[in-house]
Amino acid sequence: MSKNIKDWEAIFAQYKGSNLSKKDFCKEEGLSWNQFRYRWDRKNLLKTVQAKSLIAERSHPPKVSFEAVSIISSCEPKELMNINEVSIYLPNHVRCDIKINFEVNQLTTLLKELVALC
Repeated sequence: MSKNIKDWEAIFAQYKGSNLSKKDFCKEEGLSWNQFRYRWDRKNLLKTVQAKSLIAERSHPPKVSFEAVSIISSCEPKELMNINEVSIYLPNHVRCDIKINFEVNQLTTLLKELVALC
């Protein structure tokens, strides 16, 4: 029977409390030694990779920079209440067109959320 991650975490916890070798624990519990070893090594490898990633991130935090934003309107101020298309021009010459029906205050909220995510 295939076990999910939570099942394996419970099995590993049970093993740690058993005072048995990994092979003896597998025999006693009727588990495949190869599957146990694979899951055990995979779990420990993931922990190692995550720890190294965290250390690297702390020693070299990502640089955050913002580009200047210019708002160019092709409509009259009273028409700004219902915008149905926004074009965003990125510094790498990529243009992002957003076609949606929302009000200006919703656009402001969207932009603030995007800035907060960065």
